[in-house]
Amino acid sequence: MYQSQFIKQIFEFAKWETAEGRFEKIQRKYYPELDLKKQYNARDIIDTLRFSERRSLFQQSMDELQEDRLFVSSVHGEAHILRVCILCFFLAEKLGIDDEEFRDVLETAKYHDIGRINDKADRQHGPRGAELMSRMDFPAGREKLKVYQAVIAAHSLGDEAFEEEWEKWGNSVREIDRGRNLLEILKDADALDRFRLRDQSLRLSFLNKRISHQMVQGAYELVHFFTGCGS
Repeated sequence: MYQSQFIKQIFEFAKWETAEGRFEKIQRKYYPELDLKKQYNARDIIDTLRFSERRSLFQQSMDELQEDRLFVSSVHGEAHILRVCILCFFLAEKLGIDDEEFRDVLETAKYHDIGRINDKADRQHGPRGAELMSRMDFPAGREKLKVYQAVIAAHSLGDEAFEEEWEKWGNSVREIDRGRNLLEILKDADALDRFRLRDQSLRLSFLNKRISHQMVQGAYELVHFFTGCGS
């Protein structure tokens, strides 16, 4: 069983009919370019997780979350972090990444906002968080920590900053494409959770992966089903 009450609630949720038609109004008003027939809804996302062969890896990662490291906030706090992890899980499944990369993307998702000092726009919260990670203990070791630091540092910066951050934290240039893929998954999941701010907060131009454009409905529903449910 999951230690997190938030995760338990999501996996036990059954009132999917309460969302029927709700996103259609948002789509027509703010996202007319989206094809509703191609959208994954929240139930699709949760069922994919529920029946995934990697559900146990997800459970282990969530149970190892160092909650005391998270920024305390209703906007960038634990509920946001856990939804981003769920969206990363779904992206990882659809993109077919390997187990090692799957674990890596969850670690970056869990701690991507630990450098926040407020809920305002702050490009430096990623680099600040990367510095804080050096004080944390990761069973995967120091080599993995360098990967996590580079991705977390870069997630709040412009795309052009990634190569510099990747090398700055001591990562091999040979592995940069793998690092960039982790970053794009994290940034897409983070962007998709912007529905916690306003119904029109997500900019589709923020999304890197094609599959992410099919997750907009599900991301909207996850926020409106589970906003404010901490562990």
